[in-house]
Amino acid sequence: MEPAHTIDPESLTEIRTADGASLIELSHEQPLMMVFLRHLACVFCREALEDISKARHDLEKLGFRLVFVHMEDREMGSTYLEKYELADCIHIADPECDLYSKFGLVKGSFTQLMGFQTLVKGFSKGIDLGQFGGKAFGDAFQMPGIFCIRDGRIEAEFVHDQVWERPDYVDLAKCCTTMKQED
Repeated sequence: MEPAHTIDPESLTEIRTADGASLIELSHEQPLMMVFLRHLACVFCREALEDISKARHDLEKLGFRLVFVHMEDREMGSTYLEKYELADCIHIADPECDLYSKFGLVKGSFTQLMGFQTLVKGFSKGIDLGQFGGKAFGDAFQMPGIFCIRDGRIEAEFVHDQVWERPDYVDLAKCCTTMKQED
């Protein structure tokens, strides 16, 4: 099944990591799982980081390199990733949400962000994590998403319909590796 979103390979050439590597170059070396996070004060963002941290070994066994995109400055992004033992992963600061837009990620509606299920799940997750949001550091309306990129193409994706959705990161990566075997 083809992903719903496409991105111009030229855009991947323009997107650079802190050390100057382009995403297209990196995607030719190994598949990338590009995770677009919500603002870092969001309990669902923290839940995603916790889930990815737990799945990291399996993702790396499948050959994936993790790339995080966040709306905070680089230092704050590093601090949060460090809490989840992900500090050595690539991360890209995108305070203007330009990359979110390039990948077709939109601003959430009231229901997506503040609907009954979101509030209940957010409260429950806040208790589980022993924390409740706080001041949003980025755009609190921005929706998250995950894209598996290989050889300059989006091979698989998960675009959140609700902020509380929890994708299976390993299954998403497996979908991409299955596609490679079929090529």
